[in-house]
Amino acid sequence: MAASPAGDYYHGLKMASKAVVDAFEAQIGATWSGLAVVGTNTSGESPSDGSSFIIIQFPVSTAVRITVNTGRYFEEGAARFVINMQRGDGLGAGLTKADALATLFRDVDFGGVETFVPSPPIIDDTNEDGNYYAFAVIVPYRYEFT
Repeated sequence: MAASPAGDYYHGLKMASKAVVDAFEAQIGATWSGLAVVGTNTSGESPSDGSSFIIIQFPVSTAVRITVNTGRYFEEGAARFVINMQRGDGLGAGLTKADALATLFRDVDFGGVETFVPSPPIIDDTNEDGNYYAFAVIVPYRYEFT
């Protein structure tokens, strides 16, 4: 990603634009592979029945002008999908969901968003969160706009 005009790369980091959030939410839908999908800044609550679910987050993005004297820009960033599986069920189901989610978003174009190669989930002691075991998949993206 390019530096901001002030030369401070981190100064330009922001949340994803509405068009990007809308495109990702449309691509995955309200439920995916039998799991409820919790969007950005919604209830923030896990399902009352303790079932597995997915959270979509947009932790970082930046926007840069493509060329001087044009009104064309790139927003580049990452969507983070946190797959919350019921704790104690082992790794198999969560890893299967993580692989399928990565496949859904690997090198595709939708709603003006271009995605690249998603990360595999990290598995360590931080995955355990209350009644859930979390598998995070990071999807880098680029969105061109005027």
